[in-house]
Amino acid sequence: MVFYSETIRATREVGALTRTSAVVASTVAAPLAAYPAPRAVLEVGAGTGALTQSLLERLGPGDRLDLCEINPRFVRLLRDEFARVTAPTVRIFGADVEALPDDERYDVIVSSLPWMNFDPDKVQRILERFDAGLRAGGAIIYIDYWANAVRTLVGSSRERQRLRRVIEVTRAFQRRYSYQRRVIPWNVPPACVHHLVKPR
Repeated sequence: MVFYSETIRATREVGALTRTSAVVASTVAAPLAAYPAPRAVLEVGAGTGALTQSLLERLGPGDRLDLCEINPRFVRLLRDEFARVTAPTVRIFGADVEALPDDERYDVIVSSLPWMNFDPDKVQRILERFDAGLRAGGAIIYIDYWANAVRTLVGSSRERQRLRRVIEVTRAFQRRYSYQRRVIPWNVPPACVHHLVKPR
């Protein structure tokens, strides 16, 4: 119930319409197998932990999972659910991702942030933060909704311009990486999982 109440109350902050499906969560977490332990993983926009559980199932002793979530009610849920996990080590940050320590390095960064709800400059700053915190050969995996670009056809001229600029920023960032995308049509609504691997 907390997820849906926060979706209504903080629409731009939450972004999602429904909880992430098990298929999407499994697709997001699967690339962790390519990285040898010990692994350091960052999940940004952890929400109520729908992706977190799938990540934990693929991590073990010696690994570390950092969770970043800005919504206070979601942070409380995450702490209730995961703070006592000991293998892997779990750290929970109730903060904007831009406020996290900038000296951490990760093998994998997972994001559920709603890019289309942000200003283009903020999207750019967050993606650059991801890049700076990612080890060579590491992966950024993020999810969004299929056909998000349709939003650029409605609304005010200023809003359409903002959305087009957000798409330009994300696509320019993708070109710097080895990039793959998988569409999962049976999610509600259909989801895209973007998998970017940083050059070595």
